[in-house]
Amino acid sequence: MTNVDLVAAYPSPAAPDIAVAFPCGGGYAFGMNKQVACAYLLSALLLIPSQVSAEGEKNPLSPDSRWRYECVEGHWPEIHQTSTAKRALDLMGDERSVPHADDAEVVWAPDSKRFAFNYSPPHVPHSTFVTTAFYQLRGEEWVLLHSPIDEESSEKSFAVLAKHLPKGVRPPRLWRSDPNRLVFKVRQWTDADSAILYVYTAGTSSGGGDSPSAFLFTLKFDLEGKCKITSAQKIAQKDIDD
Repeated sequence: MTNVDLVAAYPSPAAPDIAVAFPCGGGYAFGMNKQVACAYLLSALLLIPSQVSAEGEKNPLSPDSRWRYECVEGHWPEIHQTSTAKRALDLMGDERSVPHADDAEVVWAPDSKRFAFNYSPPHVPHSTFVTTAFYQLRGEEWVLLHSPIDEESSEKSFAVLAKHLPKGVRPPRLWRSDPNRLVFKVRQWTDADSAILYVYTAGTSSGGGDSPSAFLFTLKFDLEGKCKITSAQKIAQKDIDD
């Protein structure tokens, strides 16, 4: 509860008042009326569930609480089994380099049987590069899935995505150049089999004046973990999240 500081509280029901300090105009105001103070405390408590749900997609703990994403010592991204606290998956074990592991995140599918690993691989200074990898649980083992996003080649990723753009929408010129800011990132899972991929490009190493572009792709996985793109949507310039 970050917005409320209890200065003194009397647990006895007979206590007429409690003193509460709360932010007001850059300082703190003190309330002595018990009914007002309780109402304020209740409103603060009601904020907690909304904060949790807003961050639910990026919760390191899987929805079934069996697995947890950990960035060990800020350098080693891993999936741990919560019952034993043992490492179940080394996310750098697929010849993957994650120099900014503390910024990486896992986005869990609602049934806890798949997740997307959003991370930033090595890239040139003063640029942005975020990509994603998908994993599926088979038995008790996490297996890397093939997806339209090639972790090692943005050109190959764009070649696949371009085939699924909405009718009449041409691939942005930035897809054929060298964007200075490039993001392939899973935002959320709409169900156990469908992930929403955010694709964003902006700027060029040569300083070109192309406008940023962004798309949302829906990726659908079957029982075997095979993936296909089922829909794509171009995001209006005013709604681009950069």
